[in-house]
Amino acid sequence: MGCVVVAMPQEDIRVARDLARPTIATMARFSVMNKKVIGPATSDQAETMLKLAEVYDMNKHGDAAAQTQVLSDEFVDQFGIVGSVDTCVDRIKEFVDLGLERMTLWMPHTRTPEMAHSYDLLVNEVLPRVRAR
Repeated sequence: MGCVVVAMPQEDIRVARDLARPTIATMARFSVMNKKVIGPATSDQAETMLKLAEVYDMNKHGDAAAQTQVLSDEFVDQFGIVGSVDTCVDRIKEFVDLGLERMTLWMPHTRTPEMAHSYDLLVNEVLPRVRAR
């Protein structure tokens, strides 16, 4: 069993969340494409996903558009792997402990200095520590 999840390490959690938010909105949309929540969700998560379905702008798919504004920090934290290197290592370990054998860690294609820094942290610090466990 495996999963696809947004991974965004950064020293500043606010930067990590802001970088991850558009892609998390895009991915979460799949759980509510027909304006009905598919799969398990808490009541707060379901409410957020229904709001996401209402405002999702396909013309700005993957951008910091209206859909990103409905995602709380808590939602981003639950649906992504965001934060410090330590936090990201611990979150990936949680997935492994669930029995996942494969993970695709997703990053947006945007190449800003902040995104490049997240990529470097993921490849050079997070993944080596995960493999060492």
